[in-house]
Amino acid sequence: MPQAMKIDNSPYMLRWRFDFTNRASVFGMWNSPVNTAWDKNREGMTRASIEAKSVKTCLTSTVAECDGHDFRNFQWIAIARVNANFRGSVSPAPEHVGLKILTTTEEVAVLITGQCARRQLSPEEKGINFATFGR
Repeated sequence: MPQAMKIDNSPYMLRWRFDFTNRASVFGMWNSPVNTAWDKNREGMTRASIEAKSVKTCLTSTVAECDGHDFRNFQWIAIARVNANFRGSVSPAPEHVGLKILTTTEEVAVLITGQCARRQLSPEEKGINFATFGR
């Protein structure tokens, strides 16, 4: 994960995408975890990817991808801001600042600032079962 995350003046919007051999691609909404990837039928999936759309130019590009058989999960990256001088209790609304794609061997994090970070998964992380009920 990058050490310094610039949040202001976000130049990109992010979304997940699945490509298939036998049907149309499926993708999420820009910067929104509402339309989730975990409940999509992945039969025939050839590729999972993260797409970035420039806020200034509206150009879309694939910034991280993996083969369908290597894909494990997408994870949104969020922060919650609270004024350092605040006293009392508060429930701050989360801001989504990035998206991760997990494969069988590594994790790639993409931030809305355009920064990307790749790291290898530990043996414990490789052993996590992301299977959903009924599949």
